[in-house]
Amino acid sequence: MSMTAKRHAKDEIPLYPLRFEPIYQYRLWGEVKPVLRERLFDCEHFGLWRFGAESPFGVGAERTPRVLVCLAGDGQVEHDGANYAIGKGDVLLLPAVVGACLCRPRGAISLLEISLPEGN
Repeated sequence: MSMTAKRHAKDEIPLYPLRFEPIYQYRLWGEVKPVLRERLFDCEHFGLWRFGAESPFGVGAERTPRVLVCLAGDGQVEHDGANYAIGKGDVLLLPAVVGACLCRPRGAISLLEISLPEGN
């Protein structure tokens, strides 16, 4: 018997096993689901990421042109209060002046994001 068990037996303090329960995160507008972001390729000429999501996520970057290619699903890309539809097979150019945007999928969506080099 260990010293801790002896002490608890002596003091007659009951020991209970810990119970871990899942923690859920809620938002008022719906269920939160994770966004898969994979860096597929990155070199001096371009970078390539794949996104898979059912919840809104960020695309694009400040002062960097990006190209979005929708592989599956559909949704909207939101910029400056305007929404732009994107669906399977669509290609969307995000000029450097646009910066970061929000993608709001309708159901599951799969996107490629391609970063282009800055001009000289």
